[in-house]
Amino acid sequence: MSLPYKSWSGMKKQLEERLADCLKGKITYYFTSYDKCGRAAILYNNKELLKCATADSFKQSDLKYECAYGAEYEKAFNEIYCPAGAITELNFLHYAAVFFNTDVFAALDSENLLLRIFAVLDGRVGKRTLKKLYDEGNYKNLPDSVKQFYELRFKEEGIAP
Repeated sequence: MSLPYKSWSGMKKQLEERLADCLKGKITYYFTSYDKCGRAAILYNNKELLKCATADSFKQSDLKYECAYGAEYEKAFNEIYCPAGAITELNFLHYAAVFFNTDVFAALDSENLLLRIFAVLDGRVGKRTLKKLYDEGNYKNLPDSVKQFYELRFKEEGIAP
């Protein structure tokens, strides 16, 4: 089974190039994989906001999960997502690759929470859209681990305190 990306450095560069100007240099993406273990993260000023771990980590934390590939990614992501932000590093890579081929506004409305995170950090989402999202307040119903990215972007854009 091939991985859903060609090179991590290329994917990281693309993700960071798409960041809103106010987040460039503040948001970084991290990924490492070795043997059957790995981890991925989204950091803000070197603080991990979203942590992704291997399937083995989930087994250790009593989450019922077997590493899934292909069409099973969406189902697995939804089954294992938890407010602490725990998803596998392979799902992180998969959805980053999906994000590159998804309209940013479709990603913002996606049921997939990781796509929403990538989208709200994206520079193509402008202040008017962010203001609308803030005023509607629907983001408040998202898990804290996702909501924090909306609040971060609102704060960085001067939309919310």
